[in-house]
Amino acid sequence: MLRDQHVVAALRVLWADPEFWGPDDGTAVYVHGLMVDVTRAGEGLGAELLDWAARLTKQRERAHLRLDSALTNPGLTRYYERLGFLRKGQRQVGDLFEVILWERPV
Repeated sequence: MLRDQHVVAALRVLWADPEFWGPDDGTAVYVHGLMVDVTRAGEGLGAELLDWAARLTKQRERAHLRLDSALTNPGLTRYYERLGFLRKGQRQVGDLFEVILWERPV
């Protein structure tokens, strides 16, 4: 999302995410790298981007929007729950970190 000629929020959309979710089952769109400029936090930009991704998911005739968050970030857990995401499990990613897997029907 571009405002005042600089990026204030962004995300990446993937059609499969085998590293985090395993083999693609064809029912989901995956979000990675959701970020919002800290000076714009609380303005609803993240929710707006996730709603856009949900509309894209529906246009592609897929049923779920999926993403992951760091297990060590309870603030993100509350945030995704408020936005209607359901916790679908946890996954260890290599030796690096563990994530929570989130899914929202569209």
